[in-house]
Amino acid sequence: MATEKKVLLKVSGLKKYFPVTQGLIFSSLLGNVKAVDGVDFVVHEGETYGLVGESGCGKTTIAKMILLIENPTEGTIEFQGKDINKIKGDDLKEYRRLAQAVFQDPMSSLNPRMRVWEIITEPLIVTQPNVTKQKARDRAAELLTTVGLIPDNMNLYPHQFSGGQRQRVAIARALSSNPKFLVLDEPVSALDVSIRAQIMNLLKDLQKEFGLTLFIIAHDLGTVRYMSDNIGVMYLGQMVEKGTSDAVYGNPMHPYTQALLSSALPFDPEEASKQFAIAGEIPSPLNPPAGCRFHTRCPHVMDMCSVNKPELTEEEPDHMVSCYLYEPSMAGKPSKRTVEKSS
Repeated sequence: MATEKKVLLKVSGLKKYFPVTQGLIFSSLLGNVKAVDGVDFVVHEGETYGLVGESGCGKTTIAKMILLIENPTEGTIEFQGKDINKIKGDDLKEYRRLAQAVFQDPMSSLNPRMRVWEIITEPLIVTQPNVTKQKARDRAAELLTTVGLIPDNMNLYPHQFSGGQRQRVAIARALSSNPKFLVLDEPVSALDVSIRAQIMNLLKDLQKEFGLTLFIIAHDLGTVRYMSDNIGVMYLGQMVEKGTSDAVYGNPMHPYTQALLSSALPFDPEEASKQFAIAGEIPSPLNPPAGCRFHTRCPHVMDMCSVNKPELTEEEPDHMVSCYLYEPSMAGKPSKRTVEKSS
C-alpha cells in the first residue's frame, strides 16, 4: 500500500486586501483591492504545485505571503505544521533558510555590483555567519557546477552572463542555504524559448537530487503542465479549480480553465477550430462581482451564478471545481471541453 505524502505547506482561508485611500492629509478609505480572497491549498513534500491564472489574479501576492514579504489580511500559512506568521527567533531564521525563491527576471533579482560567487553565497553567509571566505567560494564553485556553469567564471558580474546563465546563477543562490522549498515566480518566462526547456529540466533534476518541494506560478500553461504534479487555477483572487495535473489538463471542468487551455496554441491543427475567446474584461478587484466572479464573462452563466459563490466540490477523485454546472440539481453535466466557441 502506497504511503500518504506528508504535507509541507498548508494554506487555509488566505486573504490579502490592499486599502485604497483618497487624499494626502485627511485620507479616506475608498475600499479594498481584494488581491487574494479566501484561498486554500496543500503542497506535499517532494511534489511540484503549480498556480495558474491571468495577470492580477493574485498568484504573485500568494508567493509574497509565503515568502513573508507581505502579511495576510486573514488566514494561515503553515509550514511543517507551524504558522509562519507567528514564528519568531530561531524558528523564523530556520524558515527563511528552508524557503527560498527564484524570480522572473534574473537581471533585476541579481545585485549588479556583486560578483557571482558573492551573490550565490549571500544566503549561506546570512544563515551561517561563521563560514570562511574560502568555504564560501568552494560552495559557490560546487553550486555553479551543479547548475551547469563553469566555476572559473565565479568572479564575473551578472551582466557578463546570458539570460539563461543568469537564471542558473539565481537557482544556485537559492540552493546555497540547503532549502527544502523553492518558490518559483515565472522562472522561465523571461527566457528564450530554446532556453526554457533547459531550465525546466534542470529544476526537475535538482528536485530529485536534493529532495526539493517546488511551488511554481506561471502564465505559460505548458510550463505548469510539464513541471507540476498538482495545479490550482485562480481567477480574480479566488481558486476556481484544482487537482492533479492530469485531471485538470485532461478534463478541465470550470469554463475559465477551459478558456485558458483553449487560448494555448494547440499541437493538433484540427484543435484550432475549437478555440474560443473569453468575452468582456476582467472586473476590478476593488469591486468584484457577487457570486461567481467569472459569471460576467461566462458563456454558461445562470441566474444563481450572480447571487452566491459556488463552493469548491470534488467532482472527480483529486479534482475540485467551483461551478454551478456541476450541481447535482443541474441536468446533464458538461463533459471534456464543452464550452462552445464564442460567436
